[in-house]
Amino acid sequence: MLIQEKFNYILEQIFYNNLKPLRSLDNIKQFNHIVDITNPVEWFPNARKLKRNFIMHVGPTNSGKTYNALQKLENCNKGYYAGPLRLLAREVFDKIRSKGIRCNLLTGEEVIPDIDDFGNISGITSGTVEMVSLNEEYDVIVLDEIQMISDEYRGWAWTNVVLGARAKEIHLCGELSSVPLIKKIVQLTGDNLEINEYNRLGKLEVCDTPIINLTDFRKGDCIVSFSKKKILDIKAFIEQKTNFKCGVIYGALPPETRAQEALKFNSGEYDLLIASDAVGMGLNLKIRRIIFTTMQKFDGKSRIQLSDSSVKQIGGRAGRFGFGKNSSDTSTGYITSIDGDVLEIVRDKIDSPIQYIPQACLWIPDFLWVKYFSMFSKETKLFNIYDRFEMDLKELKYKQKAKALEGGSNDSSLFFISSLDEVKQVSRFFNGNELKNGNFLIFDQFRLIKAPFFFSNNDPTRFKTKNDINYQLSLNADYTTTDFIKTIINREPKSIIDFKLLFNLYRKDSSISSSAASSLNYDSANSQYAESVETLKKLETLHKEIMLFLWMSYRYPKNFIDLESALKVKELVEDRITKELEELRSDKIRRNKFSFA
Repeated sequence: MLIQEKFNYILEQIFYNNLKPLRSLDNIKQFNHIVDITNPVEWFPNARKLKRNFIMHVGPTNSGKTYNALQKLENCNKGYYAGPLRLLAREVFDKIRSKGIRCNLLTGEEVIPDIDDFGNISGITSGTVEMVSLNEEYDVIVLDEIQMISDEYRGWAWTNVVLGARAKEIHLCGELSSVPLIKKIVQLTGDNLEINEYNRLGKLEVCDTPIINLTDFRKGDCIVSFSKKKILDIKAFIEQKTNFKCGVIYGALPPETRAQEALKFNSGEYDLLIASDAVGMGLNLKIRRIIFTTMQKFDGKSRIQLSDSSVKQIGGRAGRFGFGKNSSDTSTGYITSIDGDVLEIVRDKIDSPIQYIPQACLWIPDFLWVKYFSMFSKETKLFNIYDRFEMDLKELKYKQKAKALEGGSNDSSLFFISSLDEVKQVSRFFNGNELKNGNFLIFDQFRLIKAPFFFSNNDPTRFKTKNDINYQLSLNADYTTTDFIKTIINREPKSIIDFKLLFNLYRKDSSISSSAASSLNYDSANSQYAESVETLKKLETLHKEIMLFLWMSYRYPKNFIDLESALKVKELVEDRITKELEELRSDKIRRNKFSFA
């Protein structure tokens, strides 16, 4: 182990020395003087001029904690609802407008301004957290799902609002687990804090026995799984073996499709819902009983066990609106599983004590990145800069730990820097063969670094064969992303029709290769079902590409043109996805290999 540590140290020093010539300033003190990450409260001087009032609304799922905050928003002159999902932002947008109150919608991919006859835009906006402007002044901001402040990839957006939003009132809605951390942060900012705790509106019970037979399912049940393939298999299996109709909700589905599936479930058109953890937030659902199939999920790297918080959030969706005629029946939600061992784990997690969030995630503000970039020569590649920044962080953390041991201040321990994995991946893609020889300005690279890209990671070993549908779709995504970036580099105008995105819109393969069917675990007799699953994947990928086009169009409107056509194509793809889900009902799966777990 000691030899391995020495070897790693030598490699780091070689890499460090190779980067030395790229930077004019090489001392960690100079780095910290230019990019001070030890006191993020001071990043937002305009917010520090205000005495802000934080009001926390905390409690379990189905406790009505967001209701009072939204009432404040609806009655203010200038306000913003900041949600974690485009779907949730749209839901609040529709809810506010249904009351006759004017409201804008603002997400990375969608902008709907509410403008009156005199050209005045509404002062109230519903949008995603990342779109909150820190340069505008607000009367009220409602920041939802505040516990996400600790998320290593997106938590920085919540932290930015807490530290930098210029608002008289900031309402924080979410789990009790966030309270101690917010108390400490508000002490640093010098603002006021009020905490309101809410109890669940109805009862929540964990059942004594698991689901044993298909006859045990009841209308209003939601079966939770964490694999898209498994979700589609469960849907097809139940619909073939019973008279139940099933809706599905999972992360890869467009938000519009998820909302449509939820509507059909709530209206009674669907009897059961098969869903992933995407059911945990962003949709109001009339779920009677949550049924877990497993306690494990794949997090992109490995299989992990669900956290206590996730189980509580998903399980708490049961009983949200209630079923039955009796009032006692309408307020109770039930949780169970299809496996006795899983049910015991669920019970333990539901009854577990609160795990408090220790730190908030940070991402360096743009003005500090500009200062940091200025330390490097003009020819330095963006991925080299991020690599060096990561090394500077390691050195700074080492010095902070040493200072803490000497009894120095350790306020910075409340925060951690967001994972650099995604930005490093994107910045390396920018330096790929297709792009590195073009005039790809670092300004554009920095602007695009947080775009909703999705890549193959240039790692074919992730896939079983090059015939794997996931491999092919990932390569296509790389090609599409490259075409989009070339459009920016060349400063040329293009509509959605000019890109090669629409080839698969109306094309449906008449056959599926045996290798693809095998990778989906179906034999030749089940090729129709496998073909439907493959087509669904293609359409979901196409929808992501269209959403990326829309994201680009709001930032490069002279290059990504004809927004109306793009929105029409988006609707066509969503319609096709809905039809594919319907067709799965009539397709046959390989029953002898089916299991719920």
